[in-house]
Amino acid sequence: MNHLNSMYFGVLAVGADVAAGMPVFYFAKQGFLKFSLSFFSMKEQKNGEVEVKVFNLTGELVASIKMRLSLKVQG
Repeated sequence: MNHLNSMYFGVLAVGADVAAGMPVFYFAKQGFLKFSLSFFSMKEQKNGEVEVKVFNLTGELVASIKMRLSLKVQG
């Protein structure tokens, strides 16, 4: 927590990265796919965009992060 009693952006970004990538890992495992995944933007509003909303323990929305991902299926 920072001096404003909120989480640092870096922590929010890591959480958003993990939350947005989890469905990709799930579906890739179902299809036995090998893949490389990287997020390369947190602002673009085009295809492949994932929105992650972060709530605190009282249910208040504390962050809404839109991320665009790039997925390359191998083999």
